[in-house]
Amino acid sequence: SAEVPDALHSLWMERVDPVRLSFHELTGFFSLTYHGERPLVAGLSERLGHQESPAVDGYLRHFRDEERKHMALFAGFCERYAGKIYREKKIEMAHALTAPGEADLRFYLRAVVVEEIGLYYNAALARDADLPDVVRQINRIHYGDEARHIAFDKRWLVHHWASLLPTWTRDQIAGLQDWLARYILHCWADYYNVDVYADAGLERPREVRRSAMADPAQVAHRRRASASLLQFLLDAEFLVESPL
Repeated sequence: SAEVPDALHSLWMERVDPVRLSFHELTGFFSLTYHGERPLVAGLSERLGHQESPAVDGYLRHFRDEERKHMALFAGFCERYAGKIYREKKIEMAHALTAPGEADLRFYLRAVVVEEIGLYYNAALARDADLPDVVRQINRIHYGDEARHIAFDKRWLVHHWASLLPTWTRDQIAGLQDWLARYILHCWADYYNVDVYADAGLERPREVRRSAMADPAQVAHRRRASASLLQFLLDAEFLVESPL
């Protein structure tokens, strides 16, 4: 509740059951996680058999299998307890890939952004003693697996970016940095879901979403939750400044 905009406190307290809201927010978060795993599984499958060493190829196979299990875990929770998975709303525009290795870089950058933002919430929910044990356990399991995946993603990105950077033009580098900044903003926007607010009984859910996203407490929260991710991307020169 400390992250709820002050202007919305009365609306939430007077008209919405906080347990109902928390349940739909949790389902929204698990739905986001499920949708984030799908392109990751597909991308890992495409990359199997094309790695520089059998060890890397073997890890990608293990990586993919864990993500498949995560999809089943989160889909199972959403469908069993909420009766649905919230629909995915992120639509990424098609773009031409003009630089060497760009497709792989974008793939792993997407992965590290989605996984590290989610990891922040996995950690918080896993240690929250007020939550049902099943929720804490799901987040604890996912945190352990994703922490390993993120470590791999970051090592892969740093190694390959160093080798690719001399072959890219300034415009290509700037294009990647601009895309990544916008992608981070789009990922965070997904956490403010009008369908979640509507199911929780909030009136004018679109207005609530706009107010929540713009509130200074939420801006500060997004920066705090993204601190580790942004520091890595800035240090590795995938970004020149924080988009948050």
